[in-house]
Amino acid sequence: MAGHGDPAARAPRRDLGSAVIAMVVTVVLVASAGCGAGGDGTADSSAVAPDTLSHVPVVVERSEGDCGRGDGDTTAVPCVTVQVKYPDITGAPVAALADSVRAFVLSVAAAAPGVSERTEPYPSVDSLVSSFVNQYEEYSREMPTEFPHSWLLERDVVIACNTPSIVSVRADESSYLGGAHGMTVARLASFDPATGRRLGLADWVSDTAAATAAGERAFREQRDITDGQSLARAGFIFFEDGRFSLNDNVMLCDDTLTFHYDPYEIGPYSIGPTDLRLPLSAIGDSTALIRK
Repeated sequence: MAGHGDPAARAPRRDLGSAVIAMVVTVVLVASAGCGAGGDGTADSSAVAPDTLSHVPVVVERSEGDCGRGDGDTTAVPCVTVQVKYPDITGAPVAALADSVRAFVLSVAAAAPGVSERTEPYPSVDSLVSSFVNQYEEYSREMPTEFPHSWLLERDVVIACNTPSIVSVRADESSYLGGAHGMTVARLASFDPATGRRLGLADWVSDTAAATAAGERAFREQRDITDGQSLARAGFIFFEDGRFSLNDNVMLCDDTLTFHYDPYEIGPYSIGPTDLRLPLSAIGDSTALIRK
């Protein structure tokens, strides 16, 4: 994390959930099960597959200080703003699926800034929000000369795929805690609807070498890197030994694998994040697909 680092590691956590001033819960209609038929008995082409999970969106947000701008003032007014959007899982055909997805959603929605899986999440999203605001206020009192700037934490957790064959979740975060720039991260996960088990690359392909080769071809095309150019020379200096590799921050949707690389993971901040999309069909006939 740029600037002052992870605030959760520098100040005690305080749960002031009652101070959260805005929570919006809106019930969304879940598609009804089954496919309809036309009046002549033929399949209705307009029918859509039912969702596997039922869920409702939740928004928890809070701000302190004047987060607008003064009259005629072109500089940002110091303040702290935090907003977390996430789905509340209300049911699934298999209880284990609802439990697994719910646990993952809460682990990323209530995580400290950076969404590191190496640290325990806060007990709740409310406590994360309150702690983030409290830490900003504490640091601004302790180091007033460093605090003309504002803090920002925005997190959006969504059900990216919700079908009888795959359920995938994506969490995107944008934050700024001072310093030269802000930071973005994303966490991806997929689950087997029949068992609730979290899935990984080995569940979809049997030949990881072929998948890696296909991934590098897609990566070079996406990043406009010629076959003869080294990845390090193209700016991706953090691949181990200069060799392309697939990470485990991956999900499957619509027969396409998406791998996400955060800033600083494979290159400097200036290169930015990378969403690498790799259709299963691009891996080649030599790779057997393990279909759940």
